[in-house]
Amino acid sequence: LRPVRLFHPNMRESELGGFDAGRFVGSCAATNADGIVVNAGGIVAFYPSQVPYHYVSPLLNGHDFLKEVTAQLHAARMRSIARVDFSKARADLFSVHPDWFARNPDGSARTAGAYYDVCPNSPYLGEGFAFPVIREILKGYEVDGFHLNAGGFPGHCCCSKCQEKYQARFGAKLPLRID
Repeated sequence: LRPVRLFHPNMRESELGGFDAGRFVGSCAATNADGIVVNAGGIVAFYPSQVPYHYVSPLLNGHDFLKEVTAQLHAARMRSIARVDFSKARADLFSVHPDWFARNPDGSARTAGAYYDVCPNSPYLGEGFAFPVIREILKGYEVDGFHLNAGGFPGHCCCSKCQEKYQARFGAKLPLRID
């Protein structure tokens, strides 16, 4: 056994414009890392996804970031760890599946900037969205693993599904505030 060093650069979507995969991989190699956490999908797809409502960044401009970077990482003898984030989604998905999103105690949708926070008990985190995205990445890309970003889902969801599950498990109403 030996230690494994991972590097997690966490790119933003805005960095895709004019992206140079070779330069990126060269910078990653300079860290002497064994594996690189590479943005893949969830809130934003860094590849040409076919999953409904999986927002594909227009800044890809015909490129496949995940495929290009994974191939170059492997050529440089580094592993590609696909970073996915299923904690939030865009307004277009919220408008179609409002029941998949977290609610405040007053029933309003919980947001984070321009995004809607996902309910941890919703189909979004399973067959509704997350599983198809992961299957698509597994089928089309030679990634060496996954990093689930924001897996803790901060906050307190008061949607009807969470209220029902709490009532069934504890025989009491879901508290509207954490104390």
